[in-house]
Amino acid sequence: MRLSVSHFPTPLFLALLTLSASALEIREYEPARHDRFVSVTGGMEINPNAYYGAVDYTAVGFGTNPNDVRQFALVTPEHVLFAKHFAFGGNIRFINTDGTVLNRSIGALTEVPNGTGGVSDLIIIKLSAPVTEVDKITPFPYLNLASETNYLTKELTTFG
Repeated sequence: MRLSVSHFPTPLFLALLTLSASALEIREYEPARHDRFVSVTGGMEINPNAYYGAVDYTAVGFGTNPNDVRQFALVTPEHVLFAKHFAFGGNIRFINTDGTVLNRSIGALTEVPNGTGGVSDLIIIKLSAPVTEVDKITPFPYLNLASETNYLTKELTTFG
């Protein structure tokens, strides 16, 4: 059965719209706590007062276009995980622990399969050159547990 707007009482429908519209809203934005970086002349400086400021997030990559706010997750020295619904064809930059910018170009794209024989909304990007220890950028560790139920008590951090 397909549901349309007419299947919901108007107050319920409006309440659902209100809830979903504000679900990802930062209601009290404070740059001193929410901004991961502090812009400085000549580069980027990590904001020590940001939420989780002491955590190494050097594996979060960004598009090189100044207006590109999409983020990428470096999961091995040469592989980045990315949402397929955000078409991307540019280069990726990382900012290391010293605030130095490292740019990488895309070598290849591979769609990640889902459990039903199709493809998921994830793409693995192979970088044209790996990130090394000298670059001071640490890939995210990832869990590969035996079953989905093993993930139920785990903490999840997202970006975006």
